Amino acid sequence: MKDFDQFKKVIDELESTRAHKLDGEAFKLENSFKIMVINYGYLLKAVTDIPNYGVEQRDLKEKHMIEATRCFVNFLTSAIAFKDHTRRFIDRLYDSRDSALDGKYQKKIKEEFTNDSLTGLIEALRNIYAHDEIPPVGFQSRIVDESFVTRFVVFVKEIDVKSKWFEKGLAYAESHPEETYDVRAITEAYVEKCIFPWLMTTQGDFHKSEFSEYEKLRKRARDLFNE
Repeated sequence: MKDFDQFKKVIDELESTRAHKLDGEAFKLENSFKIMVINYGYLLKAVTDIPNYGVEQRDLKEKHMIEATRCFVNFLTSAIAFKDHTRRFIDRLYDSRDSALDGKYQKKIKEEFTNDSLTGLIEALRNIYAHDEIPPVGFQSRIVDESFVTRFVVFVKEIDVKSKWFEKGLAYAESHPEETYDVRAITEAYVEKCIFPWLMTTQGDFHKSEFSEYEKLRKRARDLFNE
């Protein structure tokens, strides 16, 4: 580095830009998103191709079920944490949620999440775990296409639907009157709905000119550093 003063001047200018703050907050939100996705990956591994344990394999079955439960509650916790972190992300960067990104953020939330019953179910199961007890989960074996298949499920009939912790899950329970919910199916559907990819793309387009200038400053800083 030949000119430290010039390098420092560019760094100071870079760090004073709004794009720098946007980038820093996006990095933190991305980490929250990755934690949720990683927890989903561990859960998927635990609930895919579950062996049909025999009576003599009771200890192995119990160990496997505890691991699947651990992965499930970790997913629930990180999923709702990501939801809260997204709200914090918007609140820190924009004057209001209603006006954020020219109103596109709140429109997206209202259309796809506010009244979404699956979103409510995931939050309700997390609330049960966080404030009451581990949700009623376990292995269920059934004959499917002449094959014995074991799934990791939520036993709906064992949920106290009148509990205040399950309020947000009532809409899903009423529209899906099954005895069990396949954990893999509901978590996969939830991850597919995640707002993060849309949010990053929309924010990038909205602040395109700011990010363009920001990248020019970053390139200038790199060039000065390497001289």
